[in-house]
Amino acid sequence: MRRVILLMTLLQGFAAVAQPPEPPKGYRWILQEQFSDEFDGDELDLDKWYNYHPNWKGRPPAMFHTDMVSVSEGSLQIKNQKLEEDSVVYNAWNKTYTTFSIAGGAVVSRTTEAHYGYYECRMKANKTLMSSTFWMSNRGAEGPKGCGDSYSEELDIQECVGRESSATDSFHKGMHSNTHYWYTDCDGKKQTYSEGSEEKVETDVTEDFHIYAAHWKDATEVTFYMDDLPGRNIKFRSDVTTSPFDRPMHINMVTETYDWVGVPTDEELADDTKNTTYYDWIRAYKMVANTLGTNTNHMTPIYEEDLSLMAVNYDFEEGDELSVRLNYKLNSNGSLKVELLDSDGALLSDANQALYYGYGHDRYNLLLSGASEVSKAAKTLRFSLYNGDQSLVDEQEVEVGDVTLGAAVNQESLLVYPNPVGDLLRSNTSDSIEVKLHSMHGKVVKEGQLSQQSPLDLSELPRGIYLLTSPGYSTSKLFKS
Repeated sequence: MRRVILLMTLLQGFAAVAQPPEPPKGYRWILQEQFSDEFDGDELDLDKWYNYHPNWKGRPPAMFHTDMVSVSEGSLQIKNQKLEEDSVVYNAWNKTYTTFSIAGGAVVSRTTEAHYGYYECRMKANKTLMSSTFWMSNRGAEGPKGCGDSYSEELDIQECVGRESSATDSFHKGMHSNTHYWYTDCDGKKQTYSEGSEEKVETDVTEDFHIYAAHWKDATEVTFYMDDLPGRNIKFRSDVTTSPFDRPMHINMVTETYDWVGVPTDEELADDTKNTTYYDWIRAYKMVANTLGTNTNHMTPIYEEDLSLMAVNYDFEEGDELSVRLNYKLNSNGSLKVELLDSDGALLSDANQALYYGYGHDRYNLLLSGASEVSKAAKTLRFSLYNGDQSLVDEQEVEVGDVTLGAAVNQESLLVYPNPVGDLLRSNTSDSIEVKLHSMHGKVVKEGQLSQQSPLDLSELPRGIYLLTSPGYSTSKLFKS
């Protein structure tokens, strides 16, 4: 009996572009339109967003001002400026007055139903001591003990400021994330439980756009991403309850002043080359089963549609069934067509599989009727991905009988660390092992001997996703930070 297993990871892989992480088998990521915006118009969609914060005036001396929010040249822009005269606001809740001297801005989702999923934005920070942020939060609700206690949550995906100050020498570089569980106990005592993450890199957040993201997995954990590379995985503090982050939130894009950082100068607030934060887009995804059909009438096309074959199993001498494991991306409902061809390209058998839009991952068992009868003439398997207009968007061919690199089913992955890696990669083995590092297009970009004592120097490689191969081990994915 012949069983052929094909791993196409080396040739297809996963492009280092904005997208959620690979979904588990049987699921796909779809866009949540109510929290997503490409900002391609000339004004903010006020049916989707507030151009102010509905529950907060701002942190003094900066207040949120609707005039500071605009959409122009394909981006949401929040400007920071000195107020012509101080603004005094009465706080009814504590019967006091607050004085503001600076105007910042806030854009907040109108719906508060953002729940487990993947949330990302492409942002370039302003160059002042005002913040540039992307975060999620909710208001107080009845606590887990039911004794009059209450709690609220905040998920800070990115908080940064535009330049170095006497208070901080790193907040203008990299990604600064945090999780807060605010709890008021049965006696009215307020407590804060926080767990944060900081990705310090030499990247200045003001010089270019960067993608900041969080995969809010469930009520217990989140993983943060910068430029599509995974950073730290955070377990939410569980001091009060085992499921601390269980409620939906709203989304915030805000510029504000931090009292622990300092106040921006009048000169930088007056400089239009420094005082503006830019959001190229914001996208939110939720995970659904591949069997669940969804309405695509208002779907924003965001995916570069493609097909990535991961494994193909068949034995046409014994039967007609073919099993294929794959990833796909579609901006509309589409289909997969599989054709069995002879050496002249003539069709011997074919099968079709309907696919719902999104970024999906699954294994499909297809019946190529009559394949066993013509197995001796079979030469090629052609896999074609079609979109909702029945236009061909991607195509892959597999030579019948071919077994590519990494085809052994039971091989273990070579354990390497750290991953993501900076400059030096090590393995868990005491003996030297020959390894090769491939780009996502299959090109070998680095090779050498690797062991626990002898690391492989990757300092000259750019940030991105690579594939690591070694004889006797299965192919694995490596992230270079």
